[in-house]
Amino acid sequence: MALKLCAPPGTPSVLADTYGAIIGLLADLPDDTTLPDVDSLGQVMSHPWAPATLDGIGRNRLGLAYLVWRLRNSRVLDLPAPSYRTSRTS
Repeated sequence: MALKLCAPPGTPSVLADTYGAIIGLLADLPDDTTLPDVDSLGQVMSHPWAPATLDGIGRNRLGLAYLVWRLRNSRVLDLPAPSYRTSRTS
């Protein structure tokens, strides 16, 4: 689940321990579960400001909806793997 929450290049890794027991709950949640908050979130996420704004919101219902939306829309496991350019300074 933590891998699916990654969103490179902005969020290249996610530590599962940060989410506590919610990771297990999300893993057990069927993909086709009807969650009205998650379905409505798709419209909000079409705005460029949405990901950064919602990452900072700690309200349980919206936070859970956002995590489920991220899982459903994750492309980190798609093949072929996307390539991301990062600038490194030496």
